[in-house]
Amino acid sequence: MRAGTLLLALSFILAGMVIFLSNLGYVSPEFVRQLFRFWPLILIIVGLSLFWGGIIPRFIAVILVVVLTAGVLVLAFVIPGPGPQAGVQTDLRVEQGRYPGLETGRLSLHFGGGRLFVDGQTDHWFDGSFRGPSETIPSYNVEHQRLALSLRERRVSLPGRNIINVWNIHLSPSLAWDLDVESGAVDGELDLSGLPLDNLNIKVGAGNITVRLGDNGADVQMRVEAGAANMKILVPEDTGLDIRMNGVLANTNLRDLGWPQVNGRYRSPLYDRAMSRVKLDIDVAVGNFTVEVLPVQR
Repeated sequence: MRAGTLLLALSFILAGMVIFLSNLGYVSPEFVRQLFRFWPLILIIVGLSLFWGGIIPRFIAVILVVVLTAGVLVLAFVIPGPGPQAGVQTDLRVEQGRYPGLETGRLSLHFGGGRLFVDGQTDHWFDGSFRGPSETIPSYNVEHQRLALSLRERRVSLPGRNIINVWNIHLSPSLAWDLDVESGAVDGELDLSGLPLDNLNIKVGAGNITVRLGDNGADVQMRVEAGAANMKILVPEDTGLDIRMNGVLANTNLRDLGWPQVNGRYRSPLYDRAMSRVKLDIDVAVGNFTVEVLPVQR
């Protein structure tokens, strides 16, 4: 194979790989800059061809193709990609004016993994933006003054590197909500303070989750199942907590709080008199579970 033919073939291979990796989210300006640093390889190939009268032996050509392919893939994995801003953007808004008179809401999240933010601050019934390597599929229906929403990802076989799921969800504080959150690995912040809740169920494989409670209602049922996770509950001192925890290998600060135990459950001192009460059952296989009591803001 002539040196010129080999160089042309390698150029096509390189261009195709860069375009393919770019479509998957692996290409960054730093990645391209590092590729240009290897231009002296052209001189090496030309020099090698001079040993064989301008002809590159076929087995040498194969080796060069393999080395080029492996080198580009290694660079793609080592050099940071373009970041989480790449990917598919999906938005959903449910206007109050379109469905007046709603009383309750139910939200089911099927979240493969990434960053999850939930709060109760919106003038709409629901407002959400979802970004990730694949499309988020939202669906909802309204029946008997109840809004039911479901969010899940459209699975893809080759998600781009550094293109992570980032979901921002805002719920109306005018509805009493049932929330079901199911996730693989998540970095989550759920600021549910001031949001009426009937039931809150969280099931995660791994990750870090912070849940802020307060003024959620007089009889909130909360259940958490986690594999290897770190979970923190932030709660104002005027909110009552009744907690049962299972987790042989999990660390917790419940004993350090000095709360009395009633039938094997930790109960905050003002539980019986609290206007807002949460009954929590938590199972954590490995990790940490902490409760932080916050002073009431007057």
